Formats: sequence, C-alpha cells, structure tokens
Amino acid sequence: MSSSGAANATATTEPALTKKNGKWYNGDRRATKDEIAQYQQANPK
Repeated sequence: MSSSGAANATATTEPALTKKNGKWYNGDRRATKDEIAQYQQANPK
C-alpha cells in the first residue's frame, strides 16, 4: 500500500483571500466567485 499526500495539497497551500478596495484577491490575482464563497464558508464572521 502506498499513500499519496497530494490529494489535499492545494487546500493547504492556497493563499488566504484578501479584500482590497471592496474587491477580493487571491494572492495578486482577482479571486473567483467560487473562491470567495468557499473562503466565506470556511471563515464565518
């Protein structure tokens, strides 16, 4: 049996979304609506 740790690798390496001037960014690019929704679900206010 071999185990691959790559299944959730992207979930832990994604940069946190930031809001600048009323717009959401993922790193230095604009975040998608799906990314914003996932971030808000994972980080409720």
